[in-house]
Amino acid sequence: MARIQILELPAEHHGDDFTTPFILVIDEYEYGTGKPIDDLPGLKDATGARGVIVTAGRLDVAP
Repeated sequence: MARIQILELPAEHHGDDFTTPFILVIDEYEYGTGKPIDDLPGLKDATGARGVIVTAGRLDVAP
C-alpha cells in the first residue's frame, strides 16, 4: 500500500504574509495495481503542493 508524506520546504516571507510550501511524496506505489495516478498536475493543483514525487521504492522524508 502506498504511503503519502509531506516534505516541507523553507518558509517564505512576503511582508506580513508567511507561507510554508511543500512537496507531496507518494512512495511504495505499486505501478501494476491498475490504479494509475494519471493526473499528477491536477493532484498538485488540488493540494497546493509545489510538486509531487511518486516512486515505487520507500522514500523516508526527514522531519
